[in-house]
This record gives sequence, C-alpha cells and structure tokens, in this order.
Amino acid sequence: MLKSVSSLLLFVKNPKESCKFYAALGFEKFSENESSCTAKLNWFKILLQDETKVKYTQDSGVEPKGAGVFIYLSTDDVDLAHKTLIDKGLTPSSLPTDQPWGNREFGIKDPDGYKLVFSTPLK
Repeated sequence: MLKSVSSLLLFVKNPKESCKFYAALGFEKFSENESSCTAKLNWFKILLQDETKVKYTQDSGVEPKGAGVFIYLSTDDVDLAHKTLIDKGLTPSSLPTDQPWGNREFGIKDPDGYKLVFSTPLK
C-alpha cells in the first residue's frame, strides 16, 4: 500500500538555474549532475530534469508548464515568507491573501512557470 508522496519530477530548461531558485525558497540541494538537480525540503524532493535530455519526449518542453497544477508549500508565517522572497530578489505573482478555504496564501512561479503557493492556515 501507499506510504507517502515522496517526490515530484519537473521538466525544466536549466536545472542549475531552477535549483538556485528552489534554494532561495528554502530547499537544499540534494544532488546534481549535468542534466538534473534534486532539491529537498524535509523528506520531499523535487527532481529538476533537463527537458532536452529525457526519454519521455512527449512530455518535455510542453507549454505552459504545469497547467492547472499548484505546488503547495506550508509555512508558519506567509507574510514573512513573502517579504523574505522579495528581499532575496524574487518576484511573487500575488500578495498574501486570506482565502475562503481557510488559508492565507500567495503565489510565485519558478523559472519555467511552475506555480508554487505559500500557505498558512488562518487562525
């Protein structure tokens, strides 16, 4: 039976650039080679694979990247996370906003356009 979701594979144009972006978000570099980089946060890994060097050619290079998919990242203070990313020179795509489903959230896109959502439950 299933135990957990452990990782996510994202096809990217430049794995080194993507890995730097995820490091700025708070991920640590887990591994890197000439065609991929793995970023890790706690037990969860994101494999950033060079889209030109894959066997799954029907899926690599497809635009827009991650259409309809949002990667949620949990944080204790979404407003502080937003300020921290701006201080690091990153550009979130929205401001922290209270959502009707009970979270305070903001979004940011990675260098390839994958959508990430920083989220804190409302009190």
